[in-house]
Amino acid sequence: MGSIFLLGEGILRNYEIFLEALEIADGLVLLLSALNAISPRIQPHNPTRTEPTALQLAILPIASPIVVPPVGIASILIFIMLAPGYLGMNLAIAKALLVILILNFLVMFFVDNIVKVPGLLLLLQVFGAVLVFVQVVLAVETILDGFRSLGVFSS
Repeated sequence: MGSIFLLGEGILRNYEIFLEALEIADGLVLLLSALNAISPRIQPHNPTRTEPTALQLAILPIASPIVVPPVGIASILIFIMLAPGYLGMNLAIAKALLVILILNFLVMFFVDNIVKVPGLLLLLQVFGAVLVFVQVVLAVETILDGFRSLGVFSS
């Protein structure tokens, strides 16, 4: 997460990515992620499972890091994009990322105790559903802002 925060602006400059394009792409990633969360999973009736090889298991964490998924990267980039307009925003983003990392670690470390709390899983599912809706709204707003910045339509 820190590398995205530190390298984000440089990557945008080096590849000559316009903020508007990044804004629209970030919105699409957020939207697809939210839609994936609420879409039913269709599974085949007779799934054939093959055991992964030792090499596949060893490479998997390197090839696809799961600590920061694409939607997390998109969210970080949205905030980095908005940071120049607000004094102290970079420091606030860095602090927020640090808090998220610490909370993530604590939840993973104490997961056995957390799942035993009665009613907590139901509460988390309801909270997750609300956050998915907020993610859809944020995605649509981000896409619309990108199009407004390009002058496709006015506010």
